Amino acid sequence: MHQEDNNISEQQIKDVMKLLIKTSAKILSMGNAIVIPNFMKISPSVKGTFDSPDEGFDNKKHYVNVNCSVSQIFVSDLQKLIEVEKVDKPINIPHVIMVKENKTKENAIHKRYSTQILGDNFVMSGYQFDGIEITSKSDMSQVEFIQADNLDIIGLKPKEILFVIDRDYQNPPWLVTNIEVYIKVRLVSTKEGSELYRESDFFETKWLS
Repeated sequence: MHQEDNNISEQQIKDVMKLLIKTSAKILSMGNAIVIPNFMKISPSVKGTFDSPDEGFDNKKHYVNVNCSVSQIFVSDLQKLIEVEKVDKPINIPHVIMVKENKTKENAIHKRYSTQILGDNFVMSGYQFDGIEITSKSDMSQVEFIQADNLDIIGLKPKEILFVIDRDYQNPPWLVTNIEVYIKVRLVSTKEGSELYRESDFFETKWLS
């Protein structure tokens, strides 16, 4: 969004996205649908089996689901922007399969102890390790990126990253101990002037401090 309109700051975008999520949840919880013209419709629905028209909601038999449908106008406009071509080989991206902090050996990133990330493609030709993105599982508008400069890299191999977070690093207020988070490993192009990067899919872990 910031790249499309740099008059809007990244913090403003984060604030609006956080408010959007909170407001959407409130609207849906009241049984109302959310319609964004030419984009999508989100609506709540009750699922389960009702034995009679007069039967009320029973938490043991019924649950609330959320339906989301995308506008065909948006799909049509999107298709006009996409150019599809066959490629011989898929683009390699980093892939995380395990996170382990080395104090208790649990699935976590520890602020005060070394952390090991195992996976693949952490070292790639034309790219260098850029850092780790951390996103709150409960509020995905809360995102923190810890740059490689804030990490003491003990080992960096194609299938392993071993690091300690710098003592001077100050985590944001929302990043509290035991919070469940998603992480991504990011590599950035070494080509001068390039902003290209490759990052892993989300991997679920938690933060310890």
